[in-house]
Amino acid sequence: MIDFCILGNPRSGTTLLRLMLSTHPDITVPPEAGFAVWLMENWEGEFSPEIYVEKLCQTKKIESWQIDQKELTAYLHKNKVDSLKSAILQTYEFYRENEQVQFIGDKNNFYLDHIDTLKKINSSMSYIHIVRDGRDVACSYLQLMNKKYTSKYAPILPTNITEIASSWSQNNNKIRAGIPPEKIITIRLEDLVEKPENELKRVCKFLGYKYDIKMLDYYKNSDNYEPKEYDEWKSKNKKPIENDNFKFKRILSQADIAEFEKVAADTLAHFGYELLS
Repeated sequence: MIDFCILGNPRSGTTLLRLMLSTHPDITVPPEAGFAVWLMENWEGEFSPEIYVEKLCQTKKIESWQIDQKELTAYLHKNKVDSLKSAILQTYEFYRENEQVQFIGDKNNFYLDHIDTLKKINSSMSYIHIVRDGRDVACSYLQLMNKKYTSKYAPILPTNITEIASSWSQNNNKIRAGIPPEKIITIRLEDLVEKPENELKRVCKFLGYKYDIKMLDYYKNSDNYEPKEYDEWKSKNKKPIENDNFKFKRILSQADIAEFEKVAADTLAHFGYELLS
């Protein structure tokens, strides 16, 4: 069972929201791995719990889940798992039980191109869409790609304003089009930064969970929730919220802002972002 999934364009606050929700005493959102979609779309050959666990442990980023292969295999046998879909859902249950919480979510920007597969894996799952002003996303992309990284999982992002605007618009519109309105809540990163308690209460109400103020202290335990090698590009999440909303106004040139708005005007307007050109 996967209770909910966080979706958003890269550099839009999906990790911040994951850490906040993981600080809730009843919720866990594991580090991003993406094995569920990858295995559903690429599985070949016969199924058995042993074959499944072997293939699972060959998928990207799954090492951050720290799965004991023998224990998971025994867990799948105990629960009479006989199909790939059931094995995937029971892997989430295995993680949730080990964390001793009631609810488990997922988060991965990789899912943006695989929403239909997500729905096949778990048709009852709820979704949280977090959106950030695309012009600030462009600033984040440009700043990140000017740095050197050693992690094999470091992001590779476009640096052309036209390309960034196009992908940002397409990604957010995919989420809007792909999920029925009653299954999704949309929040803006800017609102989460300025009024975190209000936005987290909205999210908890939508999911049917009781709000817990501990979520505001997410940064105090972020070492326990995010792989250390991601610090190269996610260290900001280990600090209290810093309000740098709409930093594009002082970073991007007027020409870059005009180009972004030419490509993504409708999407910016849909999410309530003021056009400046």
